[in-house]
Amino acid sequence: MAKYEHLPIYKAAFDLLVYFEKIVGKFSRYNKYTHGAALRDITRDVVMLIVRANNSLDKLPVLEEIRIKLEELKVVIRICKEVQAFPNFNSLRKNTPRTWPKARPINTPSTSSGLHIIGGNSQCR
Repeated sequence: MAKYEHLPIYKAAFDLLVYFEKIVGKFSRYNKYTHGAALRDITRDVVMLIVRANNSLDKLPVLEEIRIKLEELKVVIRICKEVQAFPNFNSLRKNTPRTWPKARPINTPSTSSGLHIIGGNSQCR
């Protein structure tokens, strides 16, 4: 089994999971059990998918699933912002990890789709 604790993306995702676990407790009852549950579940899924991708020989399908989950997370965060679920939205900006690698689609002659993870020296295809 491959080690994953050293991966910057794992550390950032885990920090985000811990942050959401703490901040959701400050949501109103309605938001805690609807939007807060979605934040916690999706973030937990992202952490688990990172572990799965690290242990997988064919990483591309798992990385694509992570990308989709992150898009879902962005939508839930935006909903939380719009319904003012966050006690202070600026605290989210200040406390979210800045170490998230940026992902962009790549198109090379050998691959027509995929993710190119940019961050540090690691590149996954």
